[in-house]
Amino acid sequence: MAVGANVPAKNLKELVDWLKAHADQAAYGTPAAGSLPHFFAVLFARHAGLELRHVAYKGNPQAITDLIGGHLPMFFTSTQDLVEAHKAGRVRVLATSGRVRSPVLPDVPTFTESGYGIHGEGWYGIYAPARTSAEVVAQLNQAMGLIASLRSQ
Repeated sequence: MAVGANVPAKNLKELVDWLKAHADQAAYGTPAAGSLPHFFAVLFARHAGLELRHVAYKGNPQAITDLIGGHLPMFFTSTQDLVEAHKAGRVRVLATSGRVRSPVLPDVPTFTESGYGIHGEGWYGIYAPARTSAEVVAQLNQAMGLIASLRSQ
């Protein structure tokens, strides 16, 4: 979860306090209605006792542009999608949703570390026809393992 540079909060406690004091700005974006980030944002709002307005985008690009531009106070999406903007200081990732800190943003606490006992992680799967050869399955497995190792860097 990230906030734009125009939001003064540096951590989740400050964000919750700011949102309670600025209810007119209590909106968040996600890459799609019904997505894992949307679900996670609802969990966070409930745990924090916040009334938040959802802004559903059609993917990440416009939402991240709006977050950087100050048109959207906060955005929930995959950590990977926010790393570069966070490192460049254009947004601040305040928390990640894993059980442990993300290896790509080790300086950012998890929601649980920040006092919100919630966590969640997405996963991906790949399917092949039932009669796919063992050789092709092994190649797909190797390729997916490589992709997974690159994602965690």
